[in-house]
Amino acid sequence: MLTTRRGILLFSAAAALLGLCLGGARAGTVAIVKGQDPDKMVAEAIELLGGMKQFVKDGQKVVIKPNLVHQPALPGREQRASDGKVRPGFTTDVRIVKALARQMLAAAKCKVTIAEGTPNDASRMFDFLGYTAMAKELGIELVDVDRSERMAVKLPNGLGRKEYSLPAVTQTADVLVDVPVLKTHQLTGVTLGMKNLYGLLPEPRKDYHAKVDEVLCDLCLAHKPDLVIVDGLVAMEGQGPIEGTPVAMDLIVAGADIVAVEAVCTAIMGFDTRSVRHLRLASERGLGEASLDRITVRGVPIEEVRRPFRHPLWEAEVRIAKTDALVGKLAQLADRLYKDEWTEELVLNFAPRHLKVDTEKHAGRVSHGFTVHVPLEGDTICFYPRFRVLFAAEGQAAADEVAAWIRDNLGEDIQMTKRPMRPCD
Repeated sequence: MLTTRRGILLFSAAAALLGLCLGGARAGTVAIVKGQDPDKMVAEAIELLGGMKQFVKDGQKVVIKPNLVHQPALPGREQRASDGKVRPGFTTDVRIVKALARQMLAAAKCKVTIAEGTPNDASRMFDFLGYTAMAKELGIELVDVDRSERMAVKLPNGLGRKEYSLPAVTQTADVLVDVPVLKTHQLTGVTLGMKNLYGLLPEPRKDYHAKVDEVLCDLCLAHKPDLVIVDGLVAMEGQGPIEGTPVAMDLIVAGADIVAVEAVCTAIMGFDTRSVRHLRLASERGLGEASLDRITVRGVPIEEVRRPFRHPLWEAEVRIAKTDALVGKLAQLADRLYKDEWTEELVLNFAPRHLKVDTEKHAGRVSHGFTVHVPLEGDTICFYPRFRVLFAAEGQAAADEVAAWIRDNLGEDIQMTKRPMRPCD
């Protein structure tokens, strides 16, 4: 482990400067780009932010941190045929990192390194996902942070801990670029730029779960990313980060303010930014701007790409038998419908106005409507209500409200199966 007096002094100075700025963080700027070509999308996102030259200069050490959590074969289960293929929505698409690295190398004479840690040997994931070939082509370095030098970073005002052992390669970088995937997470609700930094912690990383939200804020204090590029080409909803359902979004979201990017992505997924605890803590600590009305969005507006995701932490569900007549009726009533190519389902979104909320019985209850999933091959229609606060009582209310809507709109005699709340396994 490497600890230098100069490093501690530099960090202390940065922390002091941060303390002076806690009360007046300026609103962030976030770029949203929709498209099919990762090269063009990355270029457009960077241009919307003012150009690459503002992020990287000659002689600087640039470190890119992707999210490569998914394993070809998950520990504890038998190998599957699909494990030999790269599944979209699980890991940062190598094309985005390649486009980003090429732009940086073109903008400045800099050294670019890709650093990541995985539950097993990161070199396996680098090979499997095409990072090894890409790095060889561009002449850049790959670093497994679990097998590289670490340094002690003291955080006198840390929320989770007062000292962390972090990779020297990321802590000494002149420019740290955070490239996560747009995903939900069973532990933190969403996993974006802040949660992606969790991979820098030493194993066993589960030791940090008890105060995970505080730890994520501390990681930003230790070395806040200079640029965040969120891979939303294919996102993930439900039981993320590795057991969820891929969602084709065709998006890239980027910005220099990690909290602002986090807030915009959370809104795109249809969640209330106030419900994400680590996002609230980060805003309170002055790490960035979390209020959407104070964030400047360039490119595509949030409203045009917002797509309510199934939440990973709790799930309320109502099921009915599928018939062609019911599917046709639902299609007529839905506010939005589309075919999910990954899950082979018809997905229908219903706005909050469809549900009757008993606020006297459930004080503070706020409905966000519901989503209906109709499998193309299958005999069951599933209704998933969306709600603001994830408590068991609210889940019961949500399921009851959906059941009442079904009776009012589809028929009094329809047989239903309700699961008011199902915690994550």
